[in-house]
Amino acid sequence: MEIFQSIVDLLKSALWPAVAVWVIWYLKDNIKDFLIKHKDTEVRVTLKEVGAKQAEIESLVDEVAQKLSSSDRLTDTEAINSSLARISELASEIAGLKEDLIGSLSSAAESGSNANGEYTIYNNGLLRLKLKINPGVISGRTHITFPAALVEDSAIVTFVGREQPTIIKLSGSGMVVELPESNEEQIHAIVYGFRNF
Repeated sequence: MEIFQSIVDLLKSALWPAVAVWVIWYLKDNIKDFLIKHKDTEVRVTLKEVGAKQAEIESLVDEVAQKLSSSDRLTDTEAINSSLARISELASEIAGLKEDLIGSLSSAAESGSNANGEYTIYNNGLLRLKLKINPGVISGRTHITFPAALVEDSAIVTFVGREQPTIIKLSGSGMVVELPESNEEQIHAIVYGFRNF
């Protein structure tokens, strides 16, 4: 009886890994498709496709150059024209792939504004904030609230204008800035960072 119970216990402990392996094997194509859709992997796949098309262009260019330098170039005009058309087609495909790739990585997913300024959130998680600091707003140390929240310690701030405040403290929700005297002109601040989800 103990041997039978030991076998049952062994089967129970081995059953879940066997089921897990079977499920992974059964869904392997779906899992592969899912992983390819991951942004970083998608970038590598697209770049690999671009590289393959560029290699084909180089091969066609070499082929055309050989045909043009041969004595039969007048009889190969149809083949040369066909190769040139394919080169043009590949170049258009590469341009489209690169445009799609850049667009998917950096296109704006959301933008808006509120009393604190304007914000643009890009698909890759980058957040751009535009703030206008009106004359007289900064007097000594002043807290400026961002129009959207950033991940702590991810902000890069650029001030545009004659007066350049000093950043005393920077957080995900705003910054404390300082000028020796009240600002006389409007100051623009452009802030880049990552979106705080």
